[in-house]
Amino acid sequence: MSLRTNEIMYSIIRNTDLINCGQQLINFADIVYKEKNRTTLVKHFYESLFQWASCDVFGDLLNNDDKKNYFICNDTNAVRIFLLLRLPRETSTVKTIKEIKAFGEYILTNYTKPIGNCISEDSLESILQFLEREYGFLSKVFSKNKTFFIRMHNSHKEYNGECLTTIKDDNIINHIFLYHMKNNDIINPEPVLFHELGHTLHTRCFGNVDIIPDYVIDILQDICFPSIKELSIDIQQELFADALSIGLMYKTPYEKYDFFIDRISKNQREGLKMLVEKILENISCKN
Repeated sequence: MSLRTNEIMYSIIRNTDLINCGQQLINFADIVYKEKNRTTLVKHFYESLFQWASCDVFGDLLNNDDKKNYFICNDTNAVRIFLLLRLPRETSTVKTIKEIKAFGEYILTNYTKPIGNCISEDSLESILQFLEREYGFLSKVFSKNKTFFIRMHNSHKEYNGECLTTIKDDNIINHIFLYHMKNNDIINPEPVLFHELGHTLHTRCFGNVDIIPDYVIDILQDICFPSIKELSIDIQQELFADALSIGLMYKTPYEKYDFFIDRISKNQREGLKMLVEKILENISCKN
């Protein structure tokens, strides 16, 4: 392995700047593609990334309260965990190199330096603990596996947060990415967290984010989204998460952060709160 290749590879693995990491992924792919031993280099890169990221995660987990149903990623390890979760899997050498480069380009295209605020760790902790006291949310929704919260020191050009859910043998593992707001128009990032938690509640109740029972669509149509049946499943999922976030915030100290507070009436918010409570009751009945 050349010194240059080695430097780039470890700059990726140890990077705490996602934008720089994206550029280095492109550089790594371009250099490795020309190497005679590229298969070995790609394999070594993936093995090293897994070892470093795993050590970071396990190290943080050892320092985490085992009784908690969630884990907040250390900011310095966010990029490594991002790579571990989102970098394309290793397949054939040439295909993998092309996908590494494409992923680097994806990062540069979709992410920017931080623009608005990102939710603080203290605020994140406070909201999660409040939801547990108020609804038993963590015990019910995160009952099988810890949910990971990754606060990224970047803005995404399209999203303020993302929920990456893996489902295997009825085990649901959530990784929630919380970005800096994509513009300065949104001052408070807290409702973004509630929206992503809406996705986790949806998945925990119905087993898959792509499943929204007809009766739920009917309820959403009656309460606040009259044209929801005409929309794609992707948009329905987002509206459902919005509806659940509104219900979770209503009549709580966090209601003031609700994006929809001026667009959804008191009666509508009351109905969404009842929907949230009913869904949480059904989860407790099933376990």
